[in-house]
Amino acid sequence: MAWTSANVDSCTASGAWSGSKPVNGSENEAGVLAGSYIYTINCSGPGGSPSDSVTVNVSSPGGARYSCQGGACIVDPAGPYTDASCSGTCGGGGPVPTVDLKVNGSDGPLTFEALAGYTASWVSTSASQCVASGAWSGEKAVPNGSENFSNIGRGTYVYGLTCNNANGSASDSVQVTVIQVPQCTFAPNPGSIILPETATLFWSCQFANSCSIDQGIGSVDPVSGNREVQPQETTLYTLTCQGTDGERSYPGTVRVFSPSLKEVLPR
Repeated sequence: MAWTSANVDSCTASGAWSGSKPVNGSENEAGVLAGSYIYTINCSGPGGSPSDSVTVNVSSPGGARYSCQGGACIVDPAGPYTDASCSGTCGGGGPVPTVDLKVNGSDGPLTFEALAGYTASWVSTSASQCVASGAWSGEKAVPNGSENFSNIGRGTYVYGLTCNNANGSASDSVQVTVIQVPQCTFAPNPGSIILPETATLFWSCQFANSCSIDQGIGSVDPVSGNREVQPQETTLYTLTCQGTDGERSYPGTVRVFSPSLKEVLPR
């Protein structure tokens, strides 16, 4: 396996491997038995906490034989089976487990805006235990369950889940990327004026690096502010803000009415 990273200070392995890893490197795996393995690397630094993972399925070598020993199917040159599950006979002849992991009902990869939140849910069969890896950890409920995530920082996260029983194991994973684009509120107050009244534009933003308003106003504070305006006719104002992962625009209209004319009769 080989990996590269940028703008990170440290990396740590999880899942089918473990320990601290260099920010760029490679590692050889040998003598791996047949099965499904998720290799996850989690890095952290000033740019966030990105993760990535690879699922490796190791198949039986040609001519390999297996036998049930201690409830597990292991390589045995004199074994009676030619498949890595021993035909599902280990551990009392039960089936091997299955697991299906989804985030917001999807297999991914998925992209969410910061603060949006999402839910991981899973369904397993014939599993005695399910263990999370990658961007989450710990033992999870069997046969099914769900977990909510909120306030997740910018980065790429891989959620892995491995379920097992005496006959074998099964794994699934979903990749989630969290981006930071501006999230603003923008509105005039009042929304309608009668000349020569004025209106005030109010705005408040998160995750904005810079902002501007058209109609000749120009650059404004990317966090919050207000600006008094006196349009002579109904005018659409647009707040446009740039963030780390893109830009967003927010419209606000000030409706303008002329004062009513009253007839004055001489006495």
